[in-house]
Amino acid sequence: MLVSEENESVIEVDTVHSGKYIVTFDPLDGSSNIDCLVSIGSIWGIFKKPDDAVYPFDPKIALQKGTNMVSAGYALYGSATMM
Repeated sequence: MLVSEENESVIEVDTVHSGKYIVTFDPLDGSSNIDCLVSIGSIWGIFKKPDDAVYPFDPKIALQKGTNMVSAGYALYGSATMM
């Protein structure tokens, strides 16, 4: 399952290609700052899909505590790119 601020609903991956993780992301965090030449970036968080989750998945399984996060990151774009 993929969850993005840019989409109103979750993006479900079919059962053949689905894995054991839920990825949440904002591809262009701070995009309203592009006109100001302020740095923008991409943020993401990865959660483990609950073992008892069944397809089609309830979108609420993406709402988990931050302590359940497996990985997270932020890539900053501007005059210099940092990860």
